[in-house]
Amino acid sequence: MKYATGILSIALALLLLILHTLASDYSWYWVYPWFDMVMHLLGGLSLGFLFVFMYSAFKPDLLNKTTSDKVWYIVIPVCAIVIAWEIFEYAYDVHNATQYVIDTGIDLLLGVGGSILGLMISQSFIRVNDQDDAGKTTL
Repeated sequence: MKYATGILSIALALLLLILHTLASDYSWYWVYPWFDMVMHLLGGLSLGFLFVFMYSAFKPDLLNKTTSDKVWYIVIPVCAIVIAWEIFEYAYDVHNATQYVIDTGIDLLLGVGGSILGLMISQSFIRVNDQDDAGKTTL
């Protein structure tokens, strides 16, 4: 289970790539207005898993720290990436012009919410893994 968040991050990134390719080819973003929301949530979830994996590799005690430390190391970087993505969407005119502010706000909430969900799921993986390892002795 040590690499579960890294594997989940890669799997979700591949799923996002496939879904985005299909959505672009078949106009799902315009046919299904809610599809963009799913993509932002999955993107935030994938980034949340990625940052948990990276920090658990370099700072193994991170998930035992306070909530504010976890937010600083995981949620804030994801928030920065989500904001950069929204700037990209605006710069390349890939946004809902009629309701730009509302759409951007929802996208930001879903991206950051996905990262928080990723952090919560990761913590449950680590708790289960710690409980499984508690009764084992290593040589």
